[in-house]
Amino acid sequence: MMSFDCISHPSLTIIGDRDSDCQGELVCLQRNNGDANPPGCVGAPDGDSDYCYDPNYTLTPLTTVDRQAEVEALCDFTDTQFVEIQGTYQQDRTYFAGGGKFVDGEDWDIDAGNTKRFEDNLSDNTQIAFPQYAARYLYNKETGRGLNGYPANMNLETSCELNTIMCCFTDDTAMSSFGDNGDAATDVCRHDLADSPQSNHINKGWAVFPNSQTKPYCTGFTWKEEDEDTALLGNMMYDISLRQTVTKGYRANVPGAPMCGVSYFI
Repeated sequence: MMSFDCISHPSLTIIGDRDSDCQGELVCLQRNNGDANPPGCVGAPDGDSDYCYDPNYTLTPLTTVDRQAEVEALCDFTDTQFVEIQGTYQQDRTYFAGGGKFVDGEDWDIDAGNTKRFEDNLSDNTQIAFPQYAARYLYNKETGRGLNGYPANMNLETSCELNTIMCCFTDDTAMSSFGDNGDAATDVCRHDLADSPQSNHINKGWAVFPNSQTKPYCTGFTWKEEDEDTALLGNMMYDISLRQTVTKGYRANVPGAPMCGVSYFI
């Protein structure tokens, strides 16, 4: 019977202890429990079973160049899932709504650790998938939002006719200010709460802001359906959201509105 995977030939368990019990040029390897694998085989051998193996088998070691080429081939065109940057769907969900650890956390360096490591080591060298989550799939299906895992206020299938996504930040006190970075703030007069009930959990109403309200900085991107760069929507989403937070300290939403979403909800 086949006992475990073999690189060059089927390595078979044998009942006897003689080479004649093996097929062709294979010879018998007598083993005790815990002995090494037969040459050319990988996996966990079965106890103290004896195996037939090819005595002429040799494994040519891979060079450093070969190993690097193998790794690059495996990684080529592999997306980084958006959820991998922070680590969980819940962190992304509260972040896009304008809350979470970047607003309520006690230690900025610890709270931003995962995102900072991604920014420093991988952000410019990977294709990032646009945010989708398994936790949203059934909810979106049952509420008529399509067969997808898009998060609240960012459903590209059912609520993004203008092909425009924005993030608006109101707090620039964590690192450097909007003005220090040359990022122009804007005025917000009001927000219709009925536009974004998935984030504010209010059925209808208005949020009206007096002149003393902190002016937000808004940034975003737009695209055409026929654009070749639609595969990079996740990278652009990262650029206007988590990158702004981890490199500049921007955070917090306009009250009542999501911090990030398609333009309809902002």
